[in-house]
Amino acid sequence: AGNSIINKMASTVIDPGAISFYRWFVALIVLTPFLAVPTWKRRKQIIPYLPKLAFLSLLGMVLNQSLGYYAGLTTTALNLSLITSLVPLIGLFLSIPLLNQKLTLYAVLGAAISFSGLLIMLSHGNVMSLFVQDINEGDLLVLLATLAYALYVVLIKRWRMPISNWQSVYVQVCCAIVFLFPLFS
Repeated sequence: AGNSIINKMASTVIDPGAISFYRWFVALIVLTPFLAVPTWKRRKQIIPYLPKLAFLSLLGMVLNQSLGYYAGLTTTALNLSLITSLVPLIGLFLSIPLLNQKLTLYAVLGAAISFSGLLIMLSHGNVMSLFVQDINEGDLLVLLATLAYALYVVLIKRWRMPISNWQSVYVQVCCAIVFLFPLFS
């Protein structure tokens, strides 16, 4: 919720593309002293996984963050938080085809309760109002960001790579900087 409030406030002050770029640029500066040399030493093990790491970066660090910041321009902090709360639910359903997971009765029940609660919150208690109003651009953008992040989470599990989590994050941050630079400039 705090992230959504800051997202909403910052999106009106700083260009959303710049926010995304600076966020990962600062992360790169902080991580580089600790991870540049070890990551470089393992480059031969990392290079075969570079396309997957770049795709993960695109999903989790570029699309998720950028779309969320752009959504902050045209939706409320409450909607940002509520729609983002769909990540576990969407991840659950993406895990069926991508991780060959089976849904249990409890998972379906939990998903139904969670989704019902979300609908009640988004509609302010009048679920029928969701069917007569148009979805605004910000809500659609944050929904796309949520889908991207849920896919990111599932693919991290599917694509287990023989590199450390920190090195994986570091390579993803480097990719994110490259992807985000056009939005920044």
